[in-house]
Amino acid sequence: MAAKKRNAEGEEQLGALDKIARLFAAHVTRGMKPDEATLTMEGAGFTDREITDLLGVSDSYVRQVRFQRNAKKGKKKKSKAS
Repeated sequence: MAAKKRNAEGEEQLGALDKIARLFAAHVTRGMKPDEATLTMEGAGFTDREITDLLGVSDSYVRQVRFQRNAKKGKKKKSKAS
């Protein structure tokens, strides 16, 4: 997402594309479990910080979800190789 601009009062404000991305992310992830929404947003190119801001989860939660996904991939590869 683009850098946030500041208005006359010094408050951060979002650009139009950032607002659209946030609305779209909220719509797409509505009704999903937080871990599923995290992986979906990561796949769409959102950064960890953007995911934490949009979903209201901690950065450690995002890292944990990614770790669990990678651990599952490792188990699947091992079982196929056997």
